[in-house]
Amino acid sequence: MIILFDFFVYRPKFSEQARQGIINKRQSALVIIGNDSLYVLKIMGKPNFRWRANGCTYYNYDLPPSESGQLTFTFDSFGQVIDKGYFEK
Repeated sequence: MIILFDFFVYRPKFSEQARQGIINKRQSALVIIGNDSLYVLKIMGKPNFRWRANGCTYYNYDLPPSESGQLTFTFDSFGQVIDKGYFEK
């Protein structure tokens, strides 16, 4: 019984969040510094969280459960990627 529970319910690699996190990580390799926000939205889809601070816009995307934090893209006032990296939750 425990083995079946572990295999069908608990495995994070089969969860929707895990699948989306793996896709986000893979797709992020296609985004480079200088891309515009429309390109990022086309490649990555709608961000999990979007915020503005200090004249920049930030898009956060979930990573797989095995990795801590979120993938973050930073855009300047012209809508171009100026940084991408990890943001710790």
